[in-house]
Amino acid sequence: MTMTTNHNLNIYCKYTTLVNKINSKYGLTNLQKQIFDEITIACERGDRLTVTEILELNHFASHTTLHAALKELIAKGLVRREIDIDERIKLLSLTEIGIERCQEISNSLAECLTEA
Repeated sequence: MTMTTNHNLNIYCKYTTLVNKINSKYGLTNLQKQIFDEITIACERGDRLTVTEILELNHFASHTTLHAALKELIAKGLVRREIDIDERIKLLSLTEIGIERCQEISNSLAECLTEA
């Protein structure tokens, strides 16, 4: 390995370690992290995913497993479920705690980039 490759690998490992610590702090499983990321990306685009849209992510897990993971995200206070005007539709958004997690990860990325 070249010196640059080794340095980049070290930065990547540091970032991954920091993110894993943050996820542990919030008690996130890999599936909960994937669902959280989907909700976060939609929020960043100005969209809001529905519970139904999350349950359609069957490439991640089964309907039942996705529903259980989403309920845990809500119970942990990272995501909120709100009733739309059409009461059958339940919209998902980040809570303040969820936004704090995003900020912690952003700070970790910035810290690693300053070492690049």
